[in-house]
Amino acid sequence: MISQQKRIHWVDSARGVCIFFVMMTHADKAELTIFPHFFRPFFIPLFFVVSGYLFNANRNWKDFLQREWRGLIVPYLCISFFWFLLKSPLALYRGQFLNYVVDTFYDIMTGRIYWFVACLCVVQLGYFILHKIYLHKANWYIKLATATLFLLTIFYLNNSARFHLWWNADTALYAMGYFILGAIIKETNFIIKNAHAKSRCISFLLLLLYIVVSYSINWSAIGLDYDLHNNNFGLMPFVNLLLSLISCSVVLYVCMNFNLGLYIKLLGEYSIVVYFLSGTGFTILNFIIFGLGLSNVNMLYPNLYYLSYCFLAGIFSIICAKLLNKYAPATIGKKR
Repeated sequence: MISQQKRIHWVDSARGVCIFFVMMTHADKAELTIFPHFFRPFFIPLFFVVSGYLFNANRNWKDFLQREWRGLIVPYLCISFFWFLLKSPLALYRGQFLNYVVDTFYDIMTGRIYWFVACLCVVQLGYFILHKIYLHKANWYIKLATATLFLLTIFYLNNSARFHLWWNADTALYAMGYFILGAIIKETNFIIKNAHAKSRCISFLLLLLYIVVSYSINWSAIGLDYDLHNNNFGLMPFVNLLLSLISCSVVLYVCMNFNLGLYIKLLGEYSIVVYFLSGTGFTILNFIIFGLGLSNVNMLYPNLYYLSYCFLAGIFSIICAKLLNKYAPATIGKKR
């Protein structure tokens, strides 16, 4: 996590863009929109790239474990316990409370409730160990070779979701590659500090080209289905990997060149809280939409509807994050 005094605009922008599309994947029937074609290749991998950029492996074991506990495990446990309490009355009413307790405890302990946080914990632990063994004295090209080896595990993991290991340790193999790429970007200082008209123009044209390509191809028809969480890389995993790397590079380049606005910045600043609480925002919005008799609007104008739907859920999550940051900072890792 980044302190308030050391925030990096393109990092917040990249995380903000990604978490917005994470919300869209969690919105019911959002697959009906045109947007998944655009964001599927990059919205999860880019999170790991940014996490690798921010991660500091030059610390001792005690400091590393304290930061992991405070920054990821405590928020994970707090939000999981909140949801447990919220759903307990319904389980009691149905006479299924004991089964609910056992299932919830199992899901929490195995990292199934919030898979991304669990997977990130494993990735950071793995990278920390590799850094202690040899990466601390490795050149960037040795790190690049290491990242490549991890990325190529997609050929082993492809279509193996039914065999998920605890805390998504299997998905962490592939995610580790992106994480190391983020560390390489940090080491080589491959960032744009002072954007100018030429770099902005190039980034805009690259984004436009990527959009044209992403909407010109029927991905499903040629076997390019992509779902990192479920270890599904389609019939052509190498093409999916290449597309993912290209799209991550383009989005990062855009974020380094443009100010994407306060909303995206705040989404990125509180991305972990948005990830945890956007589902609650969706539930509240559903009650409001149903009460106003607007439940069919999503079928009439799906693209506009889901953009607005996720935008409002993001507003709700940001407000909650600011309140938690002020009154209960430990629940979201630390005070920003």
